This record gives sequence, C-alpha cells and structure tokens, in this order.
Amino acid sequence: MGNKESLLVVDDEVSVTRALRRVLAPYFAALRLANTPYDARVILASEKITHVLCDHWLGVGEPLGLDLLPRWKSSFPSIERAVLFTGFDVEALAPDPKIDAVISKRVDLDALVCTLFGDNRVA
Repeated sequence: MGNKESLLVVDDEVSVTRALRRVLAPYFAALRLANTPYDARVILASEKITHVLCDHWLGVGEPLGLDLLPRWKSSFPSIERAVLFTGFDVEALAPDPKIDAVISKRVDLDALVCTLFGDNRVA
C-alpha cells in the first residue's frame, strides 16, 4: 500500500500473532510480532511503531493489555493508535482514555482494519 505505518501485534498465542500478520501485513509498511510484554517493550524501544494491537490477557503472571497500552502510549510518542484486542466482553472493560479502541477477537477483517486506522478504510 505504500504507507508508512508500522504495527506491533502483541498476543501470548503464537498462532494468533501469525494469523494477524498474514491478514494485516498488506496494510502496514512494517509489522512486528511479540508474544510477551517484555518482547513488545523491546520492539517499542528500538523501532518507530505507529500502531499497537494488544491482547487483553497475555498469560498468567503477565500484566493486562488494559494496563500496558496506556503506559506504552505515554512512553513511546510514535504510537498514534493503541487498540485492545480481547476475547472478553468488550462492554465490561472500561479502558483508559489513552486506549483508542477496544475490539472483540470475533471481529471481521474490515472492522479490524477500520478500528486500527480509526477511519472508514475497508479491506
């Protein structure tokens, strides 16, 4: 697409990050994957990431995406859009204002892309 946006996908399930890479790669100039909050922070500290799609539940003993996204958005000013991706009840979550959107894992590709870009872009 020739854009300059970069996406970091954070999910503890490798199969989920790989699937998201396959479907979202055409929309971003660069797409990075992380399976732990630590790996995500390393990527954020070393690269200019503009968009982050982070799972809410990242495994036992790990912080929640609901807590990580606001911290990352404050610490890394290149992040333009931070989206929480969850299998939990979306309406039950009360996200921090620094989280731009909360979206269900059961969403279709068009809705996911529109949420990531915050516009009416379609696949």
